[in-house]
Amino acid sequence: MATTPLLFDLKYLIKKTLSFPPSTESVYKNKKGLAIMIQWFIKRMVFLAILFLYSCSHGDDELCVSTSLFPTLTIIYEDPPKYVAFCDIVQFKDKFYTAFRKGEDHAPYHDYSKNGYIVILSSDDCENWHEEIELKDDKWDLRDPCFCVDPTGNTLHVYYGRYSYFTPKPDKKTGVFVLHVNDGRLYVDSNKSVDMGDYSSFWLWKISKYKESYYGVAYKEKELPVLMKSKDGVHFSLVSLIPQAGSETCLEFDGENLYCFIRNNTPKSKAFVARSHAPFVSWEVKELDTMIESPESFTKDGNIYITGRSMYGVSTFLYDKQADKVVPILNYFALGEYGNIGYPGIIVHNQKVYVVYYAESYDRSHTCIYEMIINNL
Repeated sequence: MATTPLLFDLKYLIKKTLSFPPSTESVYKNKKGLAIMIQWFIKRMVFLAILFLYSCSHGDDELCVSTSLFPTLTIIYEDPPKYVAFCDIVQFKDKFYTAFRKGEDHAPYHDYSKNGYIVILSSDDCENWHEEIELKDDKWDLRDPCFCVDPTGNTLHVYYGRYSYFTPKPDKKTGVFVLHVNDGRLYVDSNKSVDMGDYSSFWLWKISKYKESYYGVAYKEKELPVLMKSKDGVHFSLVSLIPQAGSETCLEFDGENLYCFIRNNTPKSKAFVARSHAPFVSWEVKELDTMIESPESFTKDGNIYITGRSMYGVSTFLYDKQADKVVPILNYFALGEYGNIGYPGIIVHNQKVYVVYYAESYDRSHTCIYEMIINNL
């Protein structure tokens, strides 16, 4: 497949690199702030150098980087000083929905009154967003919501990590809200614990549909991740163990093939791809070229892409299925790269790629939910 090599919009690059947000003036009044900005600038230059070198070193018959990939960036939700994070996005019925966790901090830690909950926004056009519904459970901290429309298209499942930090041994489970639409509004049908039998203490992080079934990879510290399957979206059974230690995993089906992109448990370490063919009981695992944390994948025009937190912030990579490697194609010039960032959700609609993710502000006073709209990919 031949594509056009990367062409830099130099004017855009200079503007984004050198223009500092006025709300962060206090950050630059000390040496730490200056060091942060120098680090930000170096990271951008390194990433762009990688793109340029890759683009120049490949001929017309090999994968290369597309032009005009700089996206539109919008903050779609913030509520200072609340901590909003861990996103997903979906199209259900005639609307778009995005979900995220909202709380006092990254986690409640030692104060149960600070348990987080899930907020869902809705939109008619995927650009103008309004608060739709809040999903709460007073006994648990709710984290990392993940959408999945049931195979009939009638209900919307919202999976989440269900944490209790206030027992002698912290309790971690996966829960699921089942929602329906009535008169254009979302309503809760049920809130249940996901049953995974002997693996119910694992965290089922992302859910995908394949041939009328739900699939997801569940993980637990010091255990191998497991591929799980369900017919009803609540009761899951084991399909196979994936022979590679890891944590957060997204799934991408390509015909009878399944690609799992796995976060490495070791901080700042390279991610893995695990490949399998139906019925998904045997695996080939390979280390990728880069760190990808909180991975999310999508398919467009027959190509598989992965977006997640990389060494350069939040980045999108093209996955080369033949070479089993990823090619960097886009880094998001966004605010908030000095704390936690990432956990994207993605949909493709009318040939546009919509990405939601979160990032902390420069002074770490609060977090924002961002939306990217990528027109040419």
